[in-house]
Amino acid sequence: FISREMEHVEELGNKEKADFEHSWSTWERQSRRDIMAQGLPRNWIPQCDPVNNTIFYLNTRNGVLQRDHPNMTKLNQYIATERPKREKQLVDYLDGLSQYIARLSRMSVSKQQQLYRELQSARTRVL
Repeated sequence: FISREMEHVEELGNKEKADFEHSWSTWERQSRRDIMAQGLPRNWIPQCDPVNNTIFYLNTRNGVLQRDHPNMTKLNQYIATERPKREKQLVDYLDGLSQYIARLSRMSVSKQQQLYRELQSARTRVL
């Protein structure tokens, strides 16, 4: 039973990691898609670099050039601050699972030792 529980908890941890990565990447991809579908802020125009055939953005008011869509700045800042927080929550959860597995493992060893002593005791009484 204990080994099955340990395997189950380990699978749960792996599933949580995979679910986190999938959910985050899906959210990020959709957010980027939504931003790219928005119009550019006032004074910004897209430009094409003919050498690399890439798009960049020009602010006609102040002459700033950038590769990212101007609305991406806020999303990138949000991602830079929020992803580490969410990863920390995941790590804390996974640490809790690891501690649980360690407790199960120790319980397993002590339970085995107890059963062995009981078996030895029963053998001595029979002999």
